[in-house]
Amino acid sequence: MKHAILPFATLLVGLVAGYFLYPQLNQNKTADKQAVSSIASSSPVQTPAATPEVGKNMDLINAEKNEQHSSSPDAQATGNKPKITPSESSAPATQISKTQEVTYTPGNEEKKETEQWLLGHREKLEELINTHVPEEIVDGFKQQIYKDNPFLEEVAILRNAAEDESWAYIKEREIQSYVAQHELASGFLLLNVTCKQKTCDILGTETQAGVWMRIYMSFFSSMSDMDLGNHEVGVRNVQYMSDSGLQVYAQLKFK
Repeated sequence: MKHAILPFATLLVGLVAGYFLYPQLNQNKTADKQAVSSIASSSPVQTPAATPEVGKNMDLINAEKNEQHSSSPDAQATGNKPKITPSESSAPATQISKTQEVTYTPGNEEKKETEQWLLGHREKLEELINTHVPEEIVDGFKQQIYKDNPFLEEVAILRNAAEDESWAYIKEREIQSYVAQHELASGFLLLNVTCKQKTCDILGTETQAGVWMRIYMSFFSSMSDMDLGNHEVGVRNVQYMSDSGLQVYAQLKFK
C-alpha cells in the first residue's frame, strides 16, 4: 500500500508544479517571439541592385579607352593625324600623270583613210604649185617643201577621224579669215590652207616684201590654241624667191 501511494504523490506534485509554472513559461516564449520580430523589423531591407544599361557602360568604356589613348606618349607625339588606309595611299606607279600625253590608237581603216588623204593632199599641192609658181623655180621650191617634212610623208593620227574632220573644217576657215582681215592682207596672196591632225599647212605668194613673216609671227600671238612647244627647228616655213614674188609654204601646229 505504501509503494502504491508514493508514485501517485509524485505525479500529484508534478501536476501542481506544472500548473503554477505554465504561465511563466508561456510568457517567456511570447517575449522571445517579440524579440525575434523586433530584430527582423529593425534590420535593413536589401533591394535587388539595379541592372546597369549596356549602352551607357560601353560608352563609358570607350570614353575611358579614348582618354587613355590620347594621354599616351605615342598619341601625343602623333597628334590627330589620321591613319592612312590603302585607298588613301599614294597613287600607284602605273597611274598616268597629268603631264603624260595619252596616245590615240587608230584602227587599220583609219590608217588606210589617212594614207589616201595624204596622197590626195600631195597631188593638190603639186597642182597648185605648178599653176601659181613660176616654172623656173618649181622644182627647187618642191624640193624644199618635201625635204624632211613628216606631215607630207606620214601623217600622225592623234585623234579619231570624226573629231579631226570637224576641227579641220573650223580651223581652215579661221586661218583664211585671219589672213583676209590682217592689216597686211593686201601684200599676201593665200593660195591654200589645209588642216589635218593638229597641223595646218599654208601655201601662198608674197606680193609685198616683208609681209609674210609679219603675218606668220602674228599667228603665235593671236591664236590661243597654237602649240608653241612644237614649233622648234624642223617645222616647215619655206620661202623661195621668184620674179613674181616670194613663194611661201609654212606649217602651224595646234594643241
